[in-house]
Amino acid sequence: TPPPAKEATTPAATAAKEETKKSWWNNTQWWGTAGAMAGWGMSGAAIYDALESSPELISLNMTGVLLVYSSLFARWAFVVKPQNLLLAGCHVTNVAAQMNQLRRAV
Repeated sequence: TPPPAKEATTPAATAAKEETKKSWWNNTQWWGTAGAMAGWGMSGAAIYDALESSPELISLNMTGVLLVYSSLFARWAFVVKPQNLLLAGCHVTNVAAQMNQLRRAV
């Protein structure tokens, strides 16, 4: 029988082998999706508050902070490679929801 074939030792082969060893803990795609799903909770809370809560409960300081935060992260999620459109979408939705909250409070 012939001897077993040697594994490729090129840098690309080594990187590919290491990539397959990554667990979910080290997987950036998993964390990007998890972050986007969590971000939808923030957007959902703002939409729910707009439907159910009175405008007197709205914090103008927090609304302003969330507008800046979501604007920055929507831009980042769009320009990062690879793009995270799920994350960009949740932040764009949150910007719209926070603008509505600001409109209601003022």
